[in-house]
Amino acid sequence: MPKSDDSTQERLPTMEELPFSDDKPLDGELQEAIPHLLQGVLYRIWGEYHNWFFGVRKLPLL
Repeated sequence: MPKSDDSTQERLPTMEELPFSDDKPLDGELQEAIPHLLQGVLYRIWGEYHNWFFGVRKLPLL
């Protein structure tokens, strides 16, 4: 594995430096909304069929 030079590599922010709103990461709301929007679209298109499954794995916030 090649060695990386720290001076050329961009530094990633720490957890404390990331923006938060109401003790949740800002992208948390979007990550919650996308599966719900997709589920709504699928219900609208395939609502009359009962032979399909939609599942989402919800990961805990760190």
